[in-house]
Amino acid sequence: MVIHILLVGINSGHIWNGLKEISPATKVYLLHSPNNADFKHATEAKKLKKKIEGSYCPTVLEKINPFEMSNIILKIREIVEKEVEESGIPLIRDNFAVGVTGGTNVMAAGAAFGAMISGTNAYYVQDDRHPPKRERYAELLPIPPLNSLRQPSGLNLKILEILSEESYTDIFEKTTKGMMIKTDLRDKIGVAHSTFNSAIDILEEKGFLDKIPKTWVMTSNKKRKKKNSNLPEEQTPTEKSIMRIQLTALGRFQFRTGNTLTSDDFN
Repeated sequence: MVIHILLVGINSGHIWNGLKEISPATKVYLLHSPNNADFKHATEAKKLKKKIEGSYCPTVLEKINPFEMSNIILKIREIVEKEVEESGIPLIRDNFAVGVTGGTNVMAAGAAFGAMISGTNAYYVQDDRHPPKRERYAELLPIPPLNSLRQPSGLNLKILEILSEESYTDIFEKTTKGMMIKTDLRDKIGVAHSTFNSAIDILEEKGFLDKIPKTWVMTSNKKRKKKNSNLPEEQTPTEKSIMRIQLTALGRFQFRTGNTLTSDDFN
């Protein structure tokens, strides 16, 4: 059985060779752009879904932003997690196949990275309209699972976990997910300064988080309201020099995979 996760662009001829050669296809997810003035991507995806279901298997449409790589990576990860959890399908590389042909260059890069993050097969389909003729047009890509290469653990994983659950709100009420003031994060971790700083440096070097340079930022201090007063507390803006730590896209993806899977899942 193979669950295909495929990209839909203006041309869709590559899809048929992939389904035929990487088989048996038991389910297909089509990642497609929304309709726009140049091309009705969503409309064509619906037509393609009907054709695939008539010849192969059930097909699900998933709308994505074709120019934002992170949403493509997360969508692939979401699909794999859903199938593993709801259908009880073992996360074996050969049970999933991510097609990287079709759509924008960003979609192709996101699909390849999504396969690496998720620990699934990825494949490219050669154009059968041009010579030479081939016995097979779908080629598996030698992409290793990122989990087994760069798996964080212990304190490093705990830092990523806490950052993924927290957010930072500035004086203008703008909230950034995955960001904390460095001292607040250290206090929540509860380890020595040197140990904490060493872990932060390692995670930054691996690209899992960024240090936002220390700067003066606007914060707010609440004034205590007067006794027996029904008036709300006043908030006075002040300046404070702080450093913030922010989870990167790679850190967010790696925490998700690191928190749920290990390299044993890809054997």
